[in-house]
Amino acid sequence: MMKEFKIEIEDLIALFNDLVDVTGRGGEGIIYKFGERMGYKYSTQLNEIPQDKKLNKALENLIPLGFYDGFDISFKEELINITLSNSFELSTRQSRCNFMRGFLYGLTSGIYGEKRDIHYYYKEKHGENGRCTFTLANVKWSEVVKEVI
Repeated sequence: MMKEFKIEIEDLIALFNDLVDVTGRGGEGIIYKFGERMGYKYSTQLNEIPQDKKLNKALENLIPLGFYDGFDISFKEELINITLSNSFELSTRQSRCNFMRGFLYGLTSGIYGEKRDIHYYYKEKHGENGRCTFTLANVKWSEVVKEVI
């Protein structure tokens, strides 16, 4: 019985485009939930990594898989800011980087053992130097919005 199935980034792009084309915004919700499941599942595979290094290591591990070219991460009190450079989702017809938004939600929920509000900060594309930036908080978003703006 096969336990793994390999899918290439180009196939994910095509799948995400089909979901958005056929179901509209509902497709973006499905993509988000898929990312959330995958992020949480991935967090369970990080047991050998020290707690304070898990998030950084998890993000490093996704670069060679083609999810994005690089990332920047910063922590400020209750906030985690993550910027992904050249995310594969910038090549889709989605309005946001929904898969990575869900993935980061699932990943951080698994790592830190708590659900986090996640605010998608922006999706910006400048030729080939696009960025998806996310702000995650473990408090209600309304309490931290002034910190981000």
